[in-house]
Amino acid sequence: MFLLSFHYGLAQEDPFSEEVKKYFLITASTPEYSTALQQAASIAKALQLELNLRELRPQETGLGLSWDVKECEESGWDHPCYVARGRYDDGTYVSVEWSNAYQGFAEGYYVVMVASHQELDTEMEALLVQTQTHVPDAYIKAAPIYMGCMH
Repeated sequence: MFLLSFHYGLAQEDPFSEEVKKYFLITASTPEYSTALQQAASIAKALQLELNLRELRPQETGLGLSWDVKECEESGWDHPCYVARGRYDDGTYVSVEWSNAYQGFAEGYYVVMVASHQELDTEMEALLVQTQTHVPDAYIKAAPIYMGCMH
């Protein structure tokens, strides 16, 4: 019984962790928001995917991206506020994200993401191949996303 429970524990993620591993399909990163936005629009058109900026706007405060004051306050957060893609909005769509919110990403960059998924499945791998026909350097990177309480 001990061996069975030990094996089961190794095969599962920590059920008490407030972080979940997510996979991101990335096509570009740049310190300039305007460049990231231009690249995001271009790849969205090439792949015929939705460009969903999640109503985030660049900030002069050093945060990178934030929702407007009203959205932050309605969520119970101070402005500026930003939540990493993948917390509640996985899927295949193009967005521009702020690298500082992702563990293991270089800080200070706007990142063009084509997809975020909890599993590295055949759908995401096929999308990578398709994306690389337009952006040969596109890649998939995993990062933990905080899923715990935000208040």
